[in-house]
Amino acid sequence: MIDSLINHQTLLDQDVDLTGHMLWPASAYLTEFILSRKDLFRGLNAIELGSGTGLCGLWAAKFCKKMTLTDCEDSVTDLLRFNVNNNIFQLEKPTVANLMWGENSEKNFLESYGPIDIIIGSDLVYPESEWNIPPLFSTVKNLLQLSTSTSTSTFILSYVERSPSTTLKLKEVIRENSLKFTLVPKESFTKEAHPLLPQIFLIQISS
Repeated sequence: MIDSLINHQTLLDQDVDLTGHMLWPASAYLTEFILSRKDLFRGLNAIELGSGTGLCGLWAAKFCKKMTLTDCEDSVTDLLRFNVNNNIFQLEKPTVANLMWGENSEKNFLESYGPIDIIIGSDLVYPESEWNIPPLFSTVKNLLQLSTSTSTSTFILSYVERSPSTTLKLKEVIRENSLKFTLVPKESFTKEAHPLLPQIFLIQISS
């Protein structure tokens, strides 16, 4: 804990963006889904986009054949490696990798980490980052279509609606990429009402 506090103070002194070093509401929601749908992840090759602290990916790794945690910030991938090394896994230990969205690097990524069966992500979309939605879904589409298991590959996105305009932009970009999406009913995996965050959704996206 002391080492962690020192590390965060160092990052603050360096004026580093700490967004990826925090737990956000949608990650807890996605974790509930993972724990209620363990069989969905068993034996699969999975990747988490914008992993941050890695909460969702670390839980999914308990059931997946292989899990790759990704982010684009070096300070965040350092945190991910720390969290991986301080957890116990019965199956294969998760891999940590840098992945920048929208740079058409997905083919090289898959050559290194293998085809993807399932992609997960939480709190990747919010009003201050609407500009990041197109590159996110460019990467999602490429990962889904370049994987050998394209017919069954899927992206599970946990999303908090903070602005109706951001939701419209999200739906628009999904359609522009010729992807299909459905809402996962909350009652199918959680009994929590989440009274402070009623507008939290789980979206299943496929090619």
